Amino acid sequence: MASAHNQHKVHSEAEVLEMMKHDVSSAQETIHLSVSSVRLLLHHFNWDLLALTDSYFTDEELTMKKANCIENKTEASVTDLSSSICSKCLVDLDKTIINHGPCGHALCYSCCEEYLRQSIATEGKSLRIECPL
Repeated sequence: MASAHNQHKVHSEAEVLEMMKHDVSSAQETIHLSVSSVRLLLHHFNWDLLALTDSYFTDEELTMKKANCIENKTEASVTDLSSSICSKCLVDLDKTIINHGPCGHALCYSCCEEYLRQSIATEGKSLRIECPL
């Protein structure tokens, strides 16, 4: 009796990157979001394009929320932000050092840098960094 062996192929890094690019491109054609949003959603769905599109078209808002994905559809202009204060340290912001995220919170460069450094270096976050507020 011949034994059945599972056939598995080990892909090179270049092959995996190419497959990921293909999946991102396919997802973008279907759901029309930015590359970064599509990559985050695919990561959340373990790169299962069918599961992603099924969830997205069933409840777009819930899908985006579960994946901690915010698609920034409107950019605030610099003039809108010129009189803002940092939402964290409450210092008046100069329009040249502002970080206005899709959540609507305005952070000074210092607060944003400190938060990102802590999130990445200390907590090991990289893909799902949320607003510090």
